[in-house]
Amino acid sequence: MAIVPLNKVTFFGSTAQCERVIDRLQDLGCAHLRNLADPDRGEQAEEGRDTAAHEALKFLRSCRQHRRQVRRERFDRQAVVREALGIQARQQELLDERDGLGKAIDDLEPWGDFELPADGRIAGQRLWFFVIPLRDLRQFYAQPPAAWHEVTRDHREARLVVIQAEEPRGLPGTRVELDGRSLSRLRAAVEEAEEELAALHYQRIGLTRFCELLASDLARADDA
Repeated sequence: MAIVPLNKVTFFGSTAQCERVIDRLQDLGCAHLRNLADPDRGEQAEEGRDTAAHEALKFLRSCRQHRRQVRRERFDRQAVVREALGIQARQQELLDERDGLGKAIDDLEPWGDFELPADGRIAGQRLWFFVIPLRDLRQFYAQPPAAWHEVTRDHREARLVVIQAEEPRGLPGTRVELDGRSLSRLRAAVEEAEEELAALHYQRIGLTRFCELLASDLARADDA
């Protein structure tokens, strides 16, 4: 490990500027931040710090679009914080949901647009999906199940569905689990998630008009 000279930089400024400076430094990723205050005093200050409000302010400031800042409007700090953090949590939930839907769509697309029948709907039989490399198809054909169908194939592998009550054993390839919803339903769910994300984005933009009021209020509280 190389040892190189370090440059030390000390920042002085008002409390109101602190959050923005720290956020910019973290974005740059080129400085290690330390609080020069006494450690015990720092812990005491952290205990009294409104971390939820600071998190809400960081979330609003990181929005790419900002509304014109208000100065004289009545300001309910707790209401703004609750709404901002609620938007943040719901956005993350929807993003995770959208990622899961995208994965399900990718897995299902080669098989077509269909919906899995509920258990018991086909005389106690179930559908089992297998992806089998082409080089192993001869092994499959040598002793195939009683009921099966090749859905599609490409230059590397074939996709087959086997119909029987119990899970097939001893077949080559890999058995895959598919989402029970059809491609149409999955794509509709993605559209719904995208629409709600867009609505939340505009709500977030609307709340950015309180950034300066929230920052000033937090600065006074932190100073106190």
